Amino acid sequence: MPGTKTELDTEKINLGPCLVKYGGVELGRTEGETIFRFTTEYQTESTEEDGDVMDIVLNHNGELEIPIVYTDPASVAKTIPWAELTTGANGDDLLKVGSAIGEVMNNYADVITIHPLAKDDADKSADIVLPSAYPMPQTLEFGHSRTGKRMNNTNFKCQKDSNGDYFTLGDNSIVAKPVASVESGTYDTAQTVELTSSTTGAEIYYTTDGTEPTTGSTLYAGSITVDSAQEIKAFATKADMIDSEVVSYFYAGTLT
Repeated sequence: MPGTKTELDTEKINLGPCLVKYGGVELGRTEGETIFRFTTEYQTESTEEDGDVMDIVLNHNGELEIPIVYTDPASVAKTIPWAELTTGANGDDLLKVGSAIGEVMNNYADVITIHPLAKDDADKSADIVLPSAYPMPQTLEFGHSRTGKRMNNTNFKCQKDSNGDYFTLGDNSIVAKPVASVESGTYDTAQTVELTSSTTGAEIYYTTDGTEPTTGSTLYAGSITVDSAQEIKAFATKADMIDSEVVSYFYAGTLT
């Protein structure tokens, strides 16, 4: 009699902190462990007559777990496409989340790009691109990180695209991190700080209020005058490459 056995083979890729884009929209820089799982289900069959053993692939399943999406209404709206983002009575963002019963989640499938954030230029973690993935309706569990930031875990399920691809690994080139012309320190006089990246054609985005920079932050276009105590945070980015890590420079003193 033939023998049949079904097996599961799961490839778990733990990416650490990442920058995740869904449909070209940044979900934010994750601070925990971003995990991508690609599971292959296969069936092993053997025949009594000739002793041949065959492994037959039955199914694939790919899932992405994003550990932190900040729980301001606009951020959560990016991962709940059937919800409605409106303006409240005080002019603030207001998110109305209704039932997902009856929703066809495949209709919300879009491209997801995962950019692992390098600790240094020697880290060559490659991009992962899911050509077709959608957020999974699930229990919303909001919490606070140790830094007091509100967060929520979000899962996506990937499906194959029209070419039959579930995911691809992109170029593993990483943009060189920004370097400031003035080192962190205490200064009596105002300082003129220039930011540069050794990656040709890279753009640098920065903040001076201590917040994490994104592509929505100030685009570096010239020197920064530091005439009061502040922190400059910056990262460099370039199309088809992995963003650099975020670097920080601190300036203190009278700076007058």
